[in-house]
Amino acid sequence: MADENANAVNYVVVEDPLMSDATGKELVNVGSQVVEHLKDIANQGIEPQKAAQEAREAAADARAAASEARGNPPQPTWDEAKQRYTNETMAAYAHSHRDGKIYGIKVPKSMITDCIKIGAAEGIAAPTPGVIGTPCVDPFALMGKGPHWEEDVCGGADPDGAPFVDGIEGDGRFSLTDNGHGNNVYVLKNVIWNKFVDDVDPDYIWWFYSDTRKGGYEPNPQAFLPDGTLRPYMLTPKYGASKDAKGNLRSVSGAPLYVRKLSHDSGIDEAKTATTGYSLKSAYDDWYIKFSYITRYGTKNFQKLFTGCSNYNVQVAPVLAETGVKRVVVSSTDAEKFLDGSCVSLGTHDTGNSGASVGTDRNTAKNYDVFDMKRIVSHETLADGNVALNIECDAPFDTGTSYLLSTMPWWTGVTDAVEGDGSPSSNLSGKEPCKVGGVELMYGAYELVHGVMQQSVGDGFYFIVNPDSRNEKKGSVAPGAIETGIRMVDDSTWPITIANAHGLLVGQGKGGSSNSGLCDCSYNSKPTDKGIREHLTSGHLGSGSNAGPWCVGGWGWLAGAPWGICSRLSATGRGGEEAPAAKAA
Repeated sequence: MADENANAVNYVVVEDPLMSDATGKELVNVGSQVVEHLKDIANQGIEPQKAAQEAREAAADARAAASEARGNPPQPTWDEAKQRYTNETMAAYAHSHRDGKIYGIKVPKSMITDCIKIGAAEGIAAPTPGVIGTPCVDPFALMGKGPHWEEDVCGGADPDGAPFVDGIEGDGRFSLTDNGHGNNVYVLKNVIWNKFVDDVDPDYIWWFYSDTRKGGYEPNPQAFLPDGTLRPYMLTPKYGASKDAKGNLRSVSGAPLYVRKLSHDSGIDEAKTATTGYSLKSAYDDWYIKFSYITRYGTKNFQKLFTGCSNYNVQVAPVLAETGVKRVVVSSTDAEKFLDGSCVSLGTHDTGNSGASVGTDRNTAKNYDVFDMKRIVSHETLADGNVALNIECDAPFDTGTSYLLSTMPWWTGVTDAVEGDGSPSSNLSGKEPCKVGGVELMYGAYELVHGVMQQSVGDGFYFIVNPDSRNEKKGSVAPGAIETGIRMVDDSTWPITIANAHGLLVGQGKGGSSNSGLCDCSYNSKPTDKGIREHLTSGHLGSGSNAGPWCVGGWGWLAGAPWGICSRLSATGRGGEEAPAAKAA
């Protein structure tokens, strides 16, 4: 067996230490730069993909034995004084789930949507998303370790940006909902190290990644704290931002999204970026979703798997006027358009002081002045064939046939009962949020990314990234912000492939469609316009096939706060650059 392993190593050093025979030969044809890159990987002692199965199993057993000898996996230690786990032991706990392998995926630069898994990812099937009662089948999750390992925790960020954990799922301290003590729910993950090779293959971007540092690899820049040290682990907000009774932004289950008052500028005050370690959704939070789905599912087409709440733009009039009720009666046809558990608003919809119609804009107060952001409890068919939508509401209300009932973005926590990735009842209905990589998303509202904006002087809008949320400024670009060099030159375009710059993953190119290229649409102000715009992602209730993680809304001013914008309470907004001493080491 030792001789067979030696032959395998000799073979793959020349052609490819990570790929199959066919893929390795393809590499050689790409060019010498790829070969040199693969030689670098081989020199790091990475286990060859073509090594015998027995050798791989023996190595795994050896690693497990060594781990046990060191007392791993370690159990985090509780600090009674600080009422949290120590970061040293949390880091050790997270690191015990690393496998040190190099995974990879080839992302087409063309209209082709299917990607090719390479490295340690080669041969691992794409997960099958689940629904309530039918768990997601995820080979990556079954591994229990590696770059796709994640775990739900309660935690947050200290003022200096350093993360902390004060609850781990199953430890008795963890809670998905508001526990009355200011808990927030995040997805815990190891730092992921990446290497993009996009200049040697005319057809593909080669994206290598590992949960362990490798030569020439870089993490998302938000993995570094402002002082240049590496975070011990990463935290991604599991839920969209809501507000508690004290007016604080939260990341918890079972709460209405905070909308209509949230913008880049207001988020500075809402997240208290000047004095805390928090921000609204960070560039890393956005990166994490894209990384989680494209590397595991092997496709650029997100809506092939998850449509999210992107086709649920419903507005109807009641068919019955009632007094002192907790229901809205609609026609049977209209009732079929609404889902139990979803969120709606009801407004009197009467004319304004001028006598003019108020229209149907959900930001108009008269379209939510009866109740706002309440959930449908159930459908009840009445004797006349109409259907009562029973509303979860504290106080009774009146209804009228001139009123307007509108769908709104969902409350958080609707995917809690889904085991793994998936949606409550249908991943492709267009009416429900989804969960990917442990993170609930696509509630029916764009997600505002703090620390990312677009700026133009009349020649197209350039993406700008601010590493440290402490520097965010209202109405202007933050000091120390970095120009990525990525530019949007059209006001509406369907990108083809991905661009990576300073931790920001966005679409590039044009000419795609809802089922080709990157499959999500980007909306921007006209390239000849001037000024600064918010960076919005995902789409809203009526975005349809345009929606998805790569969908960009770049038309909003920094103070714009329409109903269709939400965000998250991020624990990774405070970032920096790696300290020179650490980089040299």
